[in-house]
Amino acid sequence: MRGDLLRCSQADFTLNKDTECGDIMNSDQLLKIVELYSRKSEAGFGEITVTRIPDWKTMFVEQVDGGRVVTMKEYKVDGNTYWAGYSTRSQTVFISLAG
Repeated sequence: MRGDLLRCSQADFTLNKDTECGDIMNSDQLLKIVELYSRKSEAGFGEITVTRIPDWKTMFVEQVDGGRVVTMKEYKVDGNTYWAGYSTRSQTVFISLAG
């Protein structure tokens, strides 16, 4: 299930650079994306794609290069709990609603 798909523009944030891992995203940046997603905001983040995955998922196997596990972290926004994780390969934030 691919769920909701949201394309974003990079005006509001910049990814951190890590020489070995490429682009990485810190918890504050991921929280900002989860907040915007939960509030159905049209603001965005460049080449980052936001994809809703099934509820209650704390890990997601992304089908890129034979499969890659994206570990999710818990975020609380407006009384709802979300699990979210970022894939550097596909530049995708995966979001799962947990309640």
